Amino acid sequence: MLITRGTNVDIRTRDNYTALHVAVQSGRASVVETLLGFGADVHVQGGSLGETALHIAASLTTEDATECAIMLLKSGAQPNVARNDGETPLHIAARNPLSSMIRLLLSEGADPKLTSNAGESALHVAARSCNSEAAHLMLEHLLKTLSAAEIKEFVNAKTLEDGLTAVHYAAEITHDQLHSPGEDGRLINTLIDYGGQPEIQTISTLETAMHFAARSGNETVLLAMVEKIGAGAVQIVQNKQSKNGWSPLLEACARGHSGVARILLKHHARIDVFDESGRTALHLAAANGHLQLTHLLLQHKAFVNSKSKAGEAPLHLAAQNGHVKVVNLLVQDHGAALEAITLDNQTALHFAAKHGQLAVSQTLLALGANPNARDDKGQTPLHLAAENDFPDVVKLFLKMKQNNRGVLTAVDLNGFTCAHIAAMKGSLAVVKELMMIDKAMVIQAKTKTMEATTLHMAAAGGHDKIVKILLENGANAEDENAVSEFFFDFFT
Repeated sequence: MLITRGTNVDIRTRDNYTALHVAVQSGRASVVETLLGFGADVHVQGGSLGETALHIAASLTTEDATECAIMLLKSGAQPNVARNDGETPLHIAARNPLSSMIRLLLSEGADPKLTSNAGESALHVAARSCNSEAAHLMLEHLLKTLSAAEIKEFVNAKTLEDGLTAVHYAAEITHDQLHSPGEDGRLINTLIDYGGQPEIQTISTLETAMHFAARSGNETVLLAMVEKIGAGAVQIVQNKQSKNGWSPLLEACARGHSGVARILLKHHARIDVFDESGRTALHLAAANGHLQLTHLLLQHKAFVNSKSKAGEAPLHLAAQNGHVKVVNLLVQDHGAALEAITLDNQTALHFAAKHGQLAVSQTLLALGANPNARDDKGQTPLHLAAENDFPDVVKLFLKMKQNNRGVLTAVDLNGFTCAHIAAMKGSLAVVKELMMIDKAMVIQAKTKTMEATTLHMAAAGGHDKIVKILLENGANAEDENAVSEFFFDFFT
């Protein structure tokens, strides 16, 4: 009625949308027909992305949207017009499971080879959206005009920044993205059938599609890849290392995808691959607490005492992160060396203590770990627990030798007891725990070089609460040491 009274059919909103945009968004085919009958401009680009009415129609998932698109195209809408981000209606339609829209756009001249500002073709978008039907329709359409070699080049085209192919996108699909059972398998099979190459590596991270499948945990896609490309190619691809040195097996073990790891191991993936830090798949599985994977790798002859560049064994990493079951598996079932040391002479018990892993510390001690082992600074696990403010772990070590004053007076290479270290680091709870065992020792013990007491160390670190509790328990503020002027200034 307003139009018949002379209202401009293409009047714009503040965002530059017209009534035609709104009618298409609402799926009102009859209104779209009316507006077009009154000469509505199908080329107007509105919104922050600069989208036409055809872009909007392509984003919808009902058959009404296809009907709207048919009318727009008959009225002169361009199927290859790009939004501000470079996406055409075909890019947008590729995200949705409405195959009739894909067929329509292709029949009206939509070009699957056009890329967005990010370098993505509509095939990239279809693969990332797990739209196997859209991918199939586009590739089938290109067969009419391109050679097999040209289609292969198209399928393996990379995005601009990361260098991702459609196969990479398909490989990272997770099960919650499936529109129907087995769609991910159909998609990867289609891409490989048309020349997709899983061995292509990304630009910055040097990851193959197998790395992506290992990370997402998609066993269906991984199986399709290994079955499609043949045994020889599988050996090459599954052992390729990314920039950080990870093979697909390391990726799977870090993420806890035991099913993926089984597939890779069944196809003879190398178990002795080392990453840039010298860590193996077993290191990563143990570090992340993946018990089933740790067991699987050991069954496949992974070396239980393998060392990283820093000298860490899988046991060190399991201990550091508090994985008691993995620790037990490594030591009790597979004979991991309890006293294996890193380059700085730290054992797994050192790692557990300095990271506050009480349960693992208890487990290692029960298995026979040496609580008096010293690292290259002369520090025991007790020293490290004190230094990092873990009073419960400190208490564990003290309980072991309640009647042995030596555990409290043991010094590192700097001549510091655990009390000195706790005071210096501001570990109030640890200082309190130590005082419950031997208050006199905590207050009176002096370092060898400076003859500094625990009070001196707390004062030097500016730890007022520790200074207060030490003074309340008899520490002498006038006790001199080799740098007494500093402490005199602090107290006065």
